Amino acid sequence: MAGAYQPVAVSAAAREVAVDGYTVAYEGTLQLSATAPLLFRVLQAGRPVAALDPYLGSFGHLVFLRQLDMAYIHTHPETALSGGAVKFWATAPSTGTYRMFFDFQVNGQVHSAAFTMNIGN
Repeated sequence: MAGAYQPVAVSAAAREVAVDGYTVAYEGTLQLSATAPLLFRVLQAGRPVAALDPYLGSFGHLVFLRQLDMAYIHTHPETALSGGAVKFWATAPSTGTYRMFFDFQVNGQVHSAAFTMNIGN
């Protein structure tokens, strides 16, 4: 039996999202054919979260999915926090609209922040 499927529009590009009582913001932009840094900061009540817990051996995980064909990028951050931020390095393989999913852990709870990023379009 087929299930009910309702497509949902991709959210507008934004550098800050709210998830589970946290505000997550990122700095940086993916570049075509060049590795660029992306820094993610996790805030609660306007203040940086005092201690992110390692999750699966890292302070976070980052996955990108390209909208039209679901091309997939998964990257791990640097081993130490950078000024309290989780720092990743990544390259965009082509232009397009990407969904980014940043997973982080606080007090043993894993959270996922979803962002939309437009590269060259």
